[in-house]
Amino acid sequence: MTAAASFFLEVISVMAYENQQDQELWDFLIQTYETLNTIGRDEMLGLLRQRQLALLSLMGYAPQVQRCTLCGTRDTQQQWTLSLELGGIVCRNCFLRGARGIALAHADLQILNGDSLPKEGHVHNHSVLDAIFEYTAGTRLNSLSLLYSTLSRA
Repeated sequence: MTAAASFFLEVISVMAYENQQDQELWDFLIQTYETLNTIGRDEMLGLLRQRQLALLSLMGYAPQVQRCTLCGTRDTQQQWTLSLELGGIVCRNCFLRGARGIALAHADLQILNGDSLPKEGHVHNHSVLDAIFEYTAGTRLNSLSLLYSTLSRA
């Protein structure tokens, strides 16, 4: 799908170093584009999230999601927030002590962990992954609007 391909192209054009050869990044793009050409519309959102996670990891921007970035707690029963500034999740206690963050629904945390990718029909504008990309890029990504507009026209 062209809209998804344009998202990855925009992200790389904004976030990758200019005039630097990066074979892993090139291979990522080729593999992503080849996969986009072979999947059906009902698989698009799940693939998008999976490839977003892979790109964040490849570029070194994957958030720390195994434990609280500040205190190190791993309590899975907690409510979590995502601190874009700190690059990871923050537990409820640290959040209440003044750490800033975006409240995460359980589904968002599962997506960040790669545990549960969304099924088609759950198309909603801007996931937590999109927020990470826009924060890291330092700009609003125009391709996201096109992408969600395209996906919602089922």
